[in-house]
Amino acid sequence: MFGMIAMQWRDANPDKKDNIRDYATVNEQRTRYKFCIRCYMIECYCHTIE
Repeated sequence: MFGMIAMQWRDANPDKKDNIRDYATVNEQRTRYKFCIRCYMIECYCHTIE
């Protein structure tokens, strides 16, 4: 989603101690939120089938 893996981001930004998500744009945060909601909904649906 961010165009790189976390290790690449940490290597490129050694002065920043936080997570790549902490520096995300509003659109990146919104996209991640929607993705998390969809994953949660799929997980809940899968548990109802069992």
